Amino acid sequence: MNNEDKILSMLETLTKDVAGLKAGQSKLEAGQAKLEAGQRELWVGLSKLENKVDRLELKIDAVKKDTDVIVEQTAVLTEFKTATEADIAKLKAGA
Repeated sequence: MNNEDKILSMLETLTKDVAGLKAGQSKLEAGQAKLEAGQRELWVGLSKLENKVDRLELKIDAVKKDTDVIVEQTAVLTEFKTATEADIAKLKAGA
């Protein structure tokens, strides 16, 4: 094989290598685009999840406040019941 043939062979090999690299780069760019799209979806999902957590925390706070009111009202009703029972006992004793 003479030098011209060797050089042509090398050029053909290099051309194939460059074509292979370009194809690989194209696949990498497509994969990167898919990855970036997936990341955007994840960020949107995370944002929605954070909003739901915030709403849930507000609801939990409301339930805690309602529970405090119920406890306070139960205490008032218990005192009223005790006083009413005492009044009934006095009425029975006086009758």
